[in-house]
Amino acid sequence: MENLLFIHKFCIGKKYAIIGESGSGKSILVKLLLGMLKPKSGEIFYDEKNIKDIDISKIATYISQDIFIYNASGMDNVTLFDYKRKKDLDYYIDLLKVRELMERNLGELGRNISGGEKNRIAILRALNMETKIIVLDESLANLDELNKKEITDFLLGLKDIMIILITHDYVEDYLNKFDEIIKMEKGKVKEIKKNMKI
Repeated sequence: MENLLFIHKFCIGKKYAIIGESGSGKSILVKLLLGMLKPKSGEIFYDEKNIKDIDISKIATYISQDIFIYNASGMDNVTLFDYKRKKDLDYYIDLLKVRELMERNLGELGRNISGGEKNRIAILRALNMETKIIVLDESLANLDELNKKEITDFLLGLKDIMIILITHDYVEDYLNKFDEIIKMEKGKVKEIKKNMKI
């Protein structure tokens, strides 16, 4: 893996899209960003702080295509049976249009809900934990365009949370809404563009 070691500052509140085909190095970069791998050289900063100096697991939530859903109600899945709700949780539930799921049993591994609904539950779960960083690793890839647009617009509207979207989807309409686009190709960071077409 070449040229995947780079100095880059990631800021809380900013929205990032990391794009590239399968095998382009996106998942390796995600592991670096989440502290699961250590760079041989170069540095990664989150809001002025070097990743080496913070416990990233306490402030970041990783959402993959394989979202775990308990055989329990939507609210239990969001709160993880803790029942401590962030003050804005009800507001987010309504924005994500999943109010009717809160008292409904979602089924084993979420068999009673759609992929879009699983993503919404996972995002609410992260928000209830007061995460500062949400990383979505291809979790929106198999959703229909309406679900993809609604969830992306919701994420882009979160003011104090960093969003990192990993995707092979080059839909220009929503990629250009991100603050920064990082393009991966053949194991390399090919280019980084700020709020511009790629």
